[in-house]
Amino acid sequence: MFEGFGLVVLLLPIGFALGWTVARRHIQQGAPGAAVDKPSDYLAGLDAAGTDDADTSMTTLIQAIEVTDQTADLHLTLGSLFRRRGEVDRALRLHQNVLAQGGLAAEFAYRARLELAHDYQKAGLLDHAEKLFGALVDEGLFQAECLTALVGIYEQEHDWDKAIVAAQRLQAVRGESLRPVIAHYHCELADLAKADGDFRQAERLAEQALSESRGSVRASLVLGGAREALDDQAGAIAAYQRVPDQDLRFFREVMPGIERAYRKADDLRGLRGYLKEAEKDYPTALPSVTLAKLMRESGEDAAQFLADRMSRQPSWSGLHALLQEVEDLGEPVRVLRSAIENSMKAAPSYRCRSCGLTPRFLFWQCPSCKQWDSIEPLPDDIQSIPGAS
Repeated sequence: MFEGFGLVVLLLPIGFALGWTVARRHIQQGAPGAAVDKPSDYLAGLDAAGTDDADTSMTTLIQAIEVTDQTADLHLTLGSLFRRRGEVDRALRLHQNVLAQGGLAAEFAYRARLELAHDYQKAGLLDHAEKLFGALVDEGLFQAECLTALVGIYEQEHDWDKAIVAAQRLQAVRGESLRPVIAHYHCELADLAKADGDFRQAERLAEQALSESRGSVRASLVLGGAREALDDQAGAIAAYQRVPDQDLRFFREVMPGIERAYRKADDLRGLRGYLKEAEKDYPTALPSVTLAKLMRESGEDAAQFLADRMSRQPSWSGLHALLQEVEDLGEPVRVLRSAIENSMKAAPSYRCRSCGLTPRFLFWQCPSCKQWDSIEPLPDDIQSIPGAS
């Protein structure tokens, strides 16, 4: 019942417009015979729209109104409205009906192909949509719209090579840079190469990503990982240490890699030096927490070191590390540390600035709104303890 009522609301404005067109043509032409039946067919369509038989109402209206240069625009508009409502089958029928008509002005045939391509994409028939969008691009039609759709299709199919080509063409058409997104496509290919064990290829692709976007945090992380696997620890450290300069918020993402590479290079002294400089330069507790771990390994008083740091810059991660150093004080300390650890694990770690999604893991493309680089780390290390002064 409600579906039928919703369709009435959708059809009536367009139905009246179609009826007006038919009536006008009927008066102008004064044609006898079959043309006289058209208004009654139109009224029958509206009458069917008032019932629950939504398909009958649409079919009757389509049959009542011949597709001409005067009515094609209304047919196309009605089809796009159906698609936006999620009724893709009806949209397809309308747009295919327009496209099947001969003798229409070229602009309507072009638009029917475009709308049909969008219908196919909405229906998940990506191969059909890709062919139509690609043909329109090759003919120089609707370039920006079609290339945008093709980029979305290639992303959905994970066809990153085609996505790179389409995005490069799109940025030329739009006159605006898409290089940060193209860098992500290179990183996707690099991740695939790493999964196949081809770390040299992953390194090359990560370097290509950085040539597209020097500020790509992801590319630096991928490059560092590839060089680690190739046992180029100095190169890995150089790649990883670029991240805080690119975006300090991602320091916690890169700190494990930095520590790993220094340890593989058997250069704990160099790691200490880096962390001490990082303590000065970066407003986060993570360098201090990592330094405390190194101090504990060498038998130094890490608890006093952390207590001093926490008195100047209190943070949940720092307090958690400090409680780890003083667990021998008894069960209450262990309970408190466990409570803080559970709270930190339960809290969101990231937030999408575009749609507000708060995932626990880092996605380079938001799984909700599909925007690239929109997910940011939430400030856990630099977040002050509530009530602390």
